[in-house]
Amino acid sequence: SSFSPFTLGSQNNQNPLPVTLLDFSAEAKDQQTLVNWSTASEINNHYFEVQRSTDLLKFETIGKVEGAGNSNMILSYSFVDDKPLKGIAYYRLAQIDYDGTRTEYEPVAVLHADERQLTSAFPNPFSGEFNVQIPEAWMGESIHVRVMDLQGKLMFNQELPAGTLLHPVSLNEAPSGLYFVEVNSRMGREIIRVMKH
Repeated sequence: SSFSPFTLGSQNNQNPLPVTLLDFSAEAKDQQTLVNWSTASEINNHYFEVQRSTDLLKFETIGKVEGAGNSNMILSYSFVDDKPLKGIAYYRLAQIDYDGTRTEYEPVAVLHADERQLTSAFPNPFSGEFNVQIPEAWMGESIHVRVMDLQGKLMFNQELPAGTLLHPVSLNEAPSGLYFVEVNSRMGREIIRVMKH
């Protein structure tokens, strides 16, 4: 039937990709978010945009970093978000050519947690299952628990009845890595980091 147009990268430099991105990371540190990335090569690379989102749907540009134009060696870049959002924020890199062509890369998640955290999760790290500990002050409220991976994919989503203080969460089928546990009630919203071996 019909299909949309598409393009392919070739091995003969007829249509080379503008930037070869080696890595991209964002890390919460003190009251800032440190964003770092590196490239292996660049062709006509004008600049990068560092973008931020709370829902993976709407991204805002919070910074601009000049590119190298043309390069065949490894280059490292960094950007500091000195006004990070509380809770989970998603950071994404966009690369813009001199002709205005844009390339957007996969986002990563960063958590700036509240030091007055009431909820907890154990064991942490875990291998297949962990428990969410609900504060006694929330005992009379219904609790909503969600677990997301670093790209914001929903891995667990359940409404717990009022009176729940301890609830098991199974991620046996999930790959190893970092996950965010979001606990919501009328009393508040808290987010916990958990690591699967």
